[in-house]
This record gives sequence, C-alpha cells and structure tokens, in this order.
Amino acid sequence: MWKPRGFGRYHALERKHVIGLKVVLILGFVVLAASDGGNVILTEKDQGGRVGVAKGGSLYVRLEASPGTGYGWEIAKNDSRILKLIGKPTFEKSENSQPGGPETEVFHFEGRSTGTTTLELHYRRPWEKDVPPAKTFHVEIEVH
Repeated sequence: MWKPRGFGRYHALERKHVIGLKVVLILGFVVLAASDGGNVILTEKDQGGRVGVAKGGSLYVRLEASPGTGYGWEIAKNDSRILKLIGKPTFEKSENSQPGGPETEVFHFEGRSTGTTTLELHYRRPWEKDVPPAKTFHVEIEVH
C-alpha cells in the first residue's frame, strides 16, 4: 500500500500535539471549575491539588467543621506575603442543620504578591497541642 513519505513522523508529531492540547484544556478546566466570577473557591475535594489565583483576587476555603465539639480548622502553613488571610474565619450553617451539627468554616484569602505557597490547614481542638490533627487540608497556591 502506498504511503506518503514521512507520514509516520508527522502522524506521531500530530498525536503529541493533540495529547498536549487535551492536557492543557483539562488543567484549564480544573482551574476554571474552582473559580466563581474571579473568586476561587476550594473545598475538601481540592485536597492535595494546585490552583492559581490572580494578584488581588480572592480565594475562599470552605471546609466542614463541628465547632460544637470543639473542633475547628487552623492555618498550619502559609506564606502571608503571597496569600493573606482577610479577617477571621466564619461559620455557615446548612439549611437543615441541627444544634451542634456540622457547619462550614470559611477562610477568605487575598492574593498579595506573585509567587507560590503551600496552604495547609489542620482540623483540631485548640487546647490539644500535643495531639496530631484529626484531618489535614493542603493545596499549592500560585498567585499570578
């Protein structure tokens, strides 16, 4: 069967470009999926991921907590020169919440300067200093 000269080389090159384009589109979709009108919103499903935030943009971390049991999230690691906490964390109750039931703890950050930082939060009782956290949340943040 006749085959144009160099066809295999171009076919392989084209395949690499298509695969690369798919990767770029998927990664772009992941970042866009976590964005809401310029605000980046992270939840427990984003654990261990990487996300971009615009300089001057807002990042919200929304994690389930049970403050009635004494547990809450605290910042264990972050470069505040890159990603600054705005105010104190707040709690939001769900529509069907019971007294003492789970709530959502919300942290609001602002991208201050370009760079990358690891944001790590620990879920613990503040008075239990020598006890490992019940849960850990961490994500790489790139401010651009």
